[in-house]
Amino acid sequence: MKKLFLGIILTLSFNFCLADQLAYITLTQAKEAEHYLKTTEYVLIWCGCCENDIPELVTTENVYYKKVNYKDFYQVVLEGKNEKGEYVSRDLDLAYVHSLENGFFKAVGKILNYKCDPCTEPFKLDNYNNIKPTKHNTDDSYKFYLGESLKPTNKNFKLIGISSKTNVSSYRFTGNLNDKYYYGRQIDDIIVGIKNDIIVTTIYNLIPKKSDSGVPKDIIELIQKNLPYPLTYRDGIYGLNIDNTTISISRSKNAMTFNKDRIMFLTSVKQSILRQ
Repeated sequence: MKKLFLGIILTLSFNFCLADQLAYITLTQAKEAEHYLKTTEYVLIWCGCCENDIPELVTTENVYYKKVNYKDFYQVVLEGKNEKGEYVSRDLDLAYVHSLENGFFKAVGKILNYKCDPCTEPFKLDNYNNIKPTKHNTDDSYKFYLGESLKPTNKNFKLIGISSKTNVSSYRFTGNLNDKYYYGRQIDDIIVGIKNDIIVTTIYNLIPKKSDSGVPKDIIELIQKNLPYPLTYRDGIYGLNIDNTTISISRSKNAMTFNKDRIMFLTSVKQSILRQ
């Protein structure tokens, strides 16, 4: 079982990018965010969990919200000038939009008391060129990001196997989930691959709805919004390589889903790097 599990990981290893948190929000939240952002002069847009994401300072010259093509959700849009003087338009995820509060930049989602994880503590502008995401994973965390440190214990993790080729240890998360939903689907299992106390692989197995056929279109659309290149589709798997990481989304029933029909998000550092 362990050899089969690890073998499938090697075969299907595509890399991952962080997903939305407060991109699609309720109408009430959108109105609150619009009202707040109109009181600011500028914001810093930056995702601390996204690899190679460059902070962007944008003036808040025009703020509005729009209806998105997903259930009854809305998204806030910001128009303004960046540091180069270029007029830009940005669809916002409030978890990664930082506003100046008491001398520190803080995520707008946190300021408005929305549930989110901005992946960084409040920070000062004079240090923003050297901003680093907070290494906040703990043994009882349930959000896992590539490149962050984690030392699992028997309390919340169960060892599945160790790869002889990469020396990556795969663990099944057995702790309690504070948020049981991801992209509108219930989380069933989370698997984390660790090498030298660093997260190098993540798998989120989601329970499909009865009406879901294959990988639901609404999930693919949400993921695609944050990717610089289009996802490719091959043999039932949506995937994309980005630098040293990849992302894959598939409808699977195999050892990685514990032989249950699941929508599987797999993220991993490239195997060529893991073998080093």
